[in-house]
Amino acid sequence: RGEKVLADGQPTQTGLKGTFLFQARALKLSPQRVVIRGFTQDYKPGGKRVYSEPMIIFVLSKSEHAQMIRNELERITSDLEGMIRRMDAMADEAKRLKGMENGKLKDAESQERLHALADEEQANRRELGDLLNRSESLFKEASRNSQIDPAGMKEFMKGISMLKPIPDGSMKMAQKLFRDSASESRSEQESRKDLDDGENSHSEATQALKDTMNQLSKSAQDMEASTFVARL
Repeated sequence: RGEKVLADGQPTQTGLKGTFLFQARALKLSPQRVVIRGFTQDYKPGGKRVYSEPMIIFVLSKSEHAQMIRNELERITSDLEGMIRRMDAMADEAKRLKGMENGKLKDAESQERLHALADEEQANRRELGDLLNRSESLFKEASRNSQIDPAGMKEFMKGISMLKPIPDGSMKMAQKLFRDSASESRSEQESRKDLDDGENSHSEATQALKDTMNQLSKSAQDMEASTFVARL
């Protein structure tokens, strides 16, 4: 418990600014749940304090922090797994369209499905970009914890490196080729070639995602093992 006055007012002053930097180590706080509120008080004698909404901060031990890192890494891996399932379903749809009879690929329904494949690929690229940002932020957070073994961190970085080229590489190419195959200006033969090449790029991206997911899973396992040893 305690408080710190950030700025003193004056009889004619109508506004105040102040900054409080919360540092658990500087405040010598052990791991615990901390509630912080700001307050202001009228300069007039007898004025009552008005409090802000509380902010809750969890001060973690190194072991708890490492567990938080692993939990988030497992969530990222789970999200990748969900994307891979959707990518597999897209591959099945591309194969179905490739197997259609001559003339059928250029009808309205097939063209709509080809556009849908391109849209789904674009959505996957956006989601993968978000997952990449989350992974990079998590790596920075994990690097602050000396209890996490460097070997696990190395495996984590390897997984991030594997993830980086996928959205703007094979996935972007698949998106373009699926879109090209739905173009009205393309002949059926050209559309079939675009679709075939798009499926190949899509499959390449899917395999790269599977390899990355396995790499991140290995990283999480290494982190868990190293943290367990550190606790012992």
